[in-house]
Amino acid sequence: MMRQMLFPVLCAIILTSFPNSTASVPAALVLSDDAFFFEQRWAAPRVDSTIVVLIDITDDGLLDSLIVRVEGESMERPLHWSVEIKSEGRAIYRHSSDRATDTWLDEHFGEPGWGDEASFYFSTLPGRLAESVQLTDRNTMFQRDAPNGIYALIPQELKKRGVSDQSEIDAVIAGIIERLKTGTVVLSIPISPLQDRAPMIYVPEIGEFLTFYKE
Repeated sequence: MMRQMLFPVLCAIILTSFPNSTASVPAALVLSDDAFFFEQRWAAPRVDSTIVVLIDITDDGLLDSLIVRVEGESMERPLHWSVEIKSEGRAIYRHSSDRATDTWLDEHFGEPGWGDEASFYFSTLPGRLAESVQLTDRNTMFQRDAPNGIYALIPQELKKRGVSDQSEIDAVIAGIIERLKTGTVVLSIPISPLQDRAPMIYVPEIGEFLTFYKE
């Protein structure tokens, strides 16, 4: 699947807690590839930052909120992150990194291709959550016999959620294919600076994100 990075018009506000203060102050207003300056801003020993990305990821014409939180004892220790997606004020998705992966990431930052902690957590990660895609008819994920494509994965995902009626399944598949061909935004959860989880697309019929393709 071809990747096209998508930066929303209104990107983010990052709040950082400083020592001897109960308030949080803005550290930056716009995400960019030059996020390294965050590293020198950590006056506080503890990291507790929130990044809000506004983008229409449900494909309903309204901006949704991707709320990323990064926290940890300090920039010198493994950081933990989570994301919550809200649509019209209602939470529709939550994901949190696991501690083993947090430690694994911390051990690899600085290696070739990885960059550093500040670049990943405050620029790369929130910038990669929403991926803009527009696919052609020739894409293998649209093949009916592809074991890692839409026709195989979506029925599995729906049946796990109690949807077994074939006409309903066919309608969901048709809707997903149409959106992917005309252009939409999908959810992509980073594992590391070099790898993402399988992409997911929001399915309004059940109000959830479903995996539609695996490499």
